[in-house]
Amino acid sequence: MDPNAPVKQQRSPLFYVAIGCGGLMALILVGFAVAGLLLVRAGKGLVEGMTDPKQKAANVQKMLGTAPAGYYPVVTMSVPLFMDMALLGDKEPLEDGGFADFDKGFMYFRIIANEQSNKAKDFFDGKDSDTSALKGSGVNVDAKDILRRGALKTSNGTNVKYVATRGTMDTQGQRREEQKSGLNTVMYFECPGDTAVRMGVWMMRDLDPSLPTDQLKLEGTVADEAEIVGFIQPLTPCGK
Repeated sequence: MDPNAPVKQQRSPLFYVAIGCGGLMALILVGFAVAGLLLVRAGKGLVEGMTDPKQKAANVQKMLGTAPAGYYPVVTMSVPLFMDMALLGDKEPLEDGGFADFDKGFMYFRIIANEQSNKAKDFFDGKDSDTSALKGSGVNVDAKDILRRGALKTSNGTNVKYVATRGTMDTQGQRREEQKSGLNTVMYFECPGDTAVRMGVWMMRDLDPSLPTDQLKLEGTVADEAEIVGFIQPLTPCGK
């Protein structure tokens, strides 16, 4: 080694620490920027999903493939990776964009699986008649009577377990004294290989709440299996 050669200066370890921290801070800032952009887009999508007819229709198409025949999107909500929700009614939208009170409605949602949603499977399998697990999963059905249970398939082969009930269907903000007795058929869509939980509630008002359940005629109602078959046939909640 030439003793007269200029000494190559060594960078302080703090230099590399600073570079590392700078890069990390840059990544953090980029991460915050991306997260902020996603939140803004999600917020914009949430608003449009509740107000914009085109966005509502697009959300329903993404969630279900198509709306059941004779049903129209009332409100939809989509939070990527976390949940999807759609409420449909059997009345066309009003000219001002609002909706008339519908006779039959359908609420669909997809959520990340949790302990309550896993317990809800027992309700559909007939192992439990308690609806508390359903409520813990977001399905606020109070089943006074179980009318029938069954398992069907959509036209593309998706397995659908259902439980037809008579009771009430709670909605957020609704006072207990305003709850109406109705027929509510709860559905569980099985999508193999997907950990998300997909459920639906097809609902209608009870035309004669005073009529004993054993005298109730189910033909033509949301608890009529023939009607359920026709209702779910075109749906593709697991994708095409």
